[in-house]
Amino acid sequence: AGYAISTMSLNETKVIAYGNTEDLAKINFIPVEIDVAELKSSKTYKVELTKPVGVKALSINNVTVAVSLGE
Repeated sequence: AGYAISTMSLNETKVIAYGNTEDLAKINFIPVEIDVAELKSSKTYKVELTKPVGVKALSINNVTVAVSLGE
């Protein structure tokens, strides 16, 4: 029997980006990537956010991603 991700949740769903108005207008989301290739049980990840091009600062620097597995 294999496992599948049943739920994923982030402790923060919004971030304020600071920078040039033109650069900020191009941003719709900030990607949060985790590696679940070897995941065999539910796990919580702390992920450092990467500032997109043109962003001088973010209101938060990292997020916590909780991943729950199901069958």
